[in-house]
Amino acid sequence: MNTAFIPVRGGSKSIPLKNIKLLNGKPLVWWTAKAANDAECIDRVVIATDSNEIKEVVLSFNLPKVEVYDRDPKNASDTASTESVMLEYLEKSDLKEEDLFFLIQATSPMLKTEHIEGMYEAFLKSGAESMFTGVREKQFHWCATHVDMNICPPCGGSGTECHRGVSFALFSPHGGMHEGKPELRSVNNSESANLPSLRGKCPQDKGGYKINHRYYAPYIKEFARNMRKEMTSQEVKLWQNIRKEKLGVKFRRQVSINSKYIADFACLEKKIIIEIDGGQHCNSFEDVQRTFYLEKEGFRVVRFWNNDIDDNLKGCIQFLKKEIDTPLCRFAALPPQGGQMFVAPVNYDFRNRPRRQEFEGLIAENGACYINSVGNIKRDKCRLTEKIAAYELPSYTAYEIDEEVDWIIVETLMEKLSYSKRSSCV
Repeated sequence: MNTAFIPVRGGSKSIPLKNIKLLNGKPLVWWTAKAANDAECIDRVVIATDSNEIKEVVLSFNLPKVEVYDRDPKNASDTASTESVMLEYLEKSDLKEEDLFFLIQATSPMLKTEHIEGMYEAFLKSGAESMFTGVREKQFHWCATHVDMNICPPCGGSGTECHRGVSFALFSPHGGMHEGKPELRSVNNSESANLPSLRGKCPQDKGGYKINHRYYAPYIKEFARNMRKEMTSQEVKLWQNIRKEKLGVKFRRQVSINSKYIADFACLEKKIIIEIDGGQHCNSFEDVQRTFYLEKEGFRVVRFWNNDIDDNLKGCIQFLKKEIDTPLCRFAALPPQGGQMFVAPVNYDFRNRPRRQEFEGLIAENGACYINSVGNIKRDKCRLTEKIAAYELPSYTAYEIDEEVDWIIVETLMEKLSYSKRSSCV
């Protein structure tokens, strides 16, 4: 049984009852309901709503696969997550653990029947546990931080909770900005002497905040010494190839930098730092912030993934040789705007700027459709389960209906792309 699930609620603040407001001549929810209804791979389409008005409109579509689920009002509030109503429905449904569940967002009306069918076929061939639809972004993304990087990172061993909520933003040229705050950290000095120094483990103090040894200045050298004894297999492989000046310069391992950070490897003569990371560091704000501090101190940071070392050690060594012979390029700060702002690239090397035609870019979720099994969703309480695959859709499907301006843009696109004239949408 393949079920398409479309959650819609009546309490939208930006556009009241937007899910049944006419878009290109049809109620907004009709577009995704019709696309799912016409997909051969879909057996049932469930519209989950808390609004009787929306329910009446949906039932008037007379689409054979569509049924309405009366969702609990508490899972239709402004603060309720999509996962909450998914789990509510799954707990009450007769679906089996192995059945597939397609989460479809009504605010993505550019989703077509052929997109759903193509995604389903790709999912069956992929071997993935779950899949999402996405679009390829070819902008060069940067991460900006409005914090004086000369200040010691959040706690510095003072024993008090960090009250400087470090704000950050992820943005792209001509694109939107998404703000957030990283996790606050604190250190409890009464427990500091007995802190374990195991790699990858973050003990917690009584206040519940994670303690990160890279921010724990008074004990950073002790952490560094212990980490030399606990090197990962990838670090050992690289160390065997760079130790004893094998590349013509001296590298040290697990080096304390200004008692603030520990570098996996560092050549102080050439001001080069090497970091070897696993997948948990992907898109890490903390790593971006650390890289900024190190670059600002005059270091060049070279980052390898674990699989780079395992699968292409020779290539990594050749890349390091090139970096050793390359003059250092320093980051520059943008003009202050309400505070000092520094930036770091997220998805490209600004020293070797690629041509747009040759740039792979990033895959961004467009929020249109997700596939997972019922069992996975109930177990993980999440729409996605590792391992995850992405199904790439055309760039125009990136638009979601959230504000009035989105309505104007999407309606214009639908008219231009003749959505109302498609056989599946008449």
